[in-house]
Amino acid sequence: MAVCGALIYLSVFLILTAVSFWFEDRVGIVPPVFNMLTFARYPLTIYNVFIQFMLSWIIPFGFASFYPTTHFLGRQSFAAYFHLVPVVAVVFFSLAVLVWNKGVENYSSTGS
Repeated sequence: MAVCGALIYLSVFLILTAVSFWFEDRVGIVPPVFNMLTFARYPLTIYNVFIQFMLSWIIPFGFASFYPTTHFLGRQSFAAYFHLVPVVAVVFFSLAVLVWNKGVENYSSTGS
């Protein structure tokens, strides 16, 4: 599970990095993602449904830490999510590689 969590974090930041292939001002994207990372330090259950959805399915930090932790603490209400951790890790890593490759295809350097 630790490898899956690391893969999820890697994927999110790889996608964030790949965005720089298309946008000049990539700094504007970084603060919201880092704020979401701060939200991921706490249990998802303290947040409203919108933030829970964001941290589970859009920027899946919940699958990197919250769902595995609840499984190991014996909370059965999130058992289905625990079994999705490897799937989410592979899907988001595949998406990250796809976005990166598309960015490399569109890359044009400046200079001579």
